[in-house]
Amino acid sequence: MSDGVTVNITANAQAYEQALQRLGQLQSQFEQKLRGVGETSKKVGREERELNRARLRVLQQVMTPQEKYNQKVGELDRLLKANKLSQDQYNRAVGQAKTQMDGAAQSGEKAFGPKMHRMTTQLLGALGLTGGVAGAIQIVRMEYEHLIEAQRQAASATLTQAQTQEVALVNLGATTEAQRDKFVSASKAMAASLGVSETEVYRRASDALSARGDKPVYGPGGAMDAVRASFSFSRGDPQAGIASAGAALDLSSVTKATADESLGFLQAIGQKARITDPRKLAVNLPPAMTAATSAGADPRTAGALFAALTQGMTDPTGESSRTASIAFSQQLRGFQDTDEWVNMSMSKRIARLQSDPALRDQFLAKASFEKRAQAPIEQLLSGGSVAGMYSSFLADLPTMKEAGQQFTTGAAVRRGADSQRVADLDRAMGSVIERAETDDPAFAGMGRVRDQFASVLQQAGVGYVGSKMHGLAAWSKGDNLGAYAEQARHAADSVMEPSMWGGPGVEERRE
Repeated sequence: MSDGVTVNITANAQAYEQALQRLGQLQSQFEQKLRGVGETSKKVGREERELNRARLRVLQQVMTPQEKYNQKVGELDRLLKANKLSQDQYNRAVGQAKTQMDGAAQSGEKAFGPKMHRMTTQLLGALGLTGGVAGAIQIVRMEYEHLIEAQRQAASATLTQAQTQEVALVNLGATTEAQRDKFVSASKAMAASLGVSETEVYRRASDALSARGDKPVYGPGGAMDAVRASFSFSRGDPQAGIASAGAALDLSSVTKATADESLGFLQAIGQKARITDPRKLAVNLPPAMTAATSAGADPRTAGALFAALTQGMTDPTGESSRTASIAFSQQLRGFQDTDEWVNMSMSKRIARLQSDPALRDQFLAKASFEKRAQAPIEQLLSGGSVAGMYSSFLADLPTMKEAGQQFTTGAAVRRGADSQRVADLDRAMGSVIERAETDDPAFAGMGRVRDQFASVLQQAGVGYVGSKMHGLAAWSKGDNLGAYAEQARHAADSVMEPSMWGGPGVEERRE
């Protein structure tokens, strides 16, 4: 009996111990699962918090001024009920929130300046929406990237124009606002009338103003008249146009003719000369003609001499011919000091040497020229090929009046060619675009400041989205560029805490 009881107790104890061991294993497995669930729960909780913060940022960005006001008043109500604010503090805070709401509501009409206001109004009309510009901020933000690019282009065009305008104003010698404004207005009017770039007008005016001497700025024979004529000389080659604006004034001092007549005469000489580049012709001919006329040549003799030397020297640039013409003119005049020789015209002096070999040899022995010019000048005086070209050119070159008529007619004929009409259309469109980009300095200024401001924020650690939101906050203050300065001063501080415009704070980035 007792043995059976002992056996049963031992068996039961072993079964119980095995059950305890099994229960311990199950408990261990359950605890492991609980730890896993806990880790997952923590991860889910962290992700949920991050999503909630992102959601709050988005909601803040899209909240209307009225919604922001209601939210603020709700917070103030809770603080007042909890005795955290006095009634006076509460009243002042509510008043401040109301002022901010009113300012935000009005900012729609100045958010991007006049350009964006017009665009927003048109957009509202196209969508059939009402409620004012402020109520359409969500729609306007869809155009935000386009606005940034438009401001950037406006800033670039305005800065380029500013550089050329400054040089022109310096050469003008403007010392009063009235002088400055008159010149700028005249330049704008010329650009619009000719369908060309205002920046290009300033470039050409700079050269003309530096060459005007005692000539007037405006009116016939003035610097701006030379600028106008330069666009008939060369519309498609800016460098040739710049050079011709100054050349028109330099030549008018010699020819005593108008800008059109002087540039027409320059073109006529260019047709005879070896020079193929109109810019080099405009640069090199005026000094040669000035020296020749100072030595007793009339404009046609001076022009024929220069053209013949370019051919004889095979000089496609006119640089060597300019030097040769100046040296020949000066030495020919100083060859003899008799009254007859001094008072003789250049054409008669040349004719005298051509007809008198002994006198010619005496001159050549005394004169000194560059080696490249020696042979052509000897041919000019001895009846060689250069002498033939000189005589032919002298007979064919037009009078000043004829040159002016040919200049005007030739410009009109060239513009009538199909490809030139397309080129003129392109220039006219470019002129319109430039005016659109530069007619609002505040708009262009905001574009430049915006780029600089974004760089400041990025250096401070604010990310791309944060930079955009900072820019949007300053942008919403309108055309007052001081708003950017205020935002920039707080940029460094804002990255140390969650940004009210969506820029990540330090704590957020650490997580």
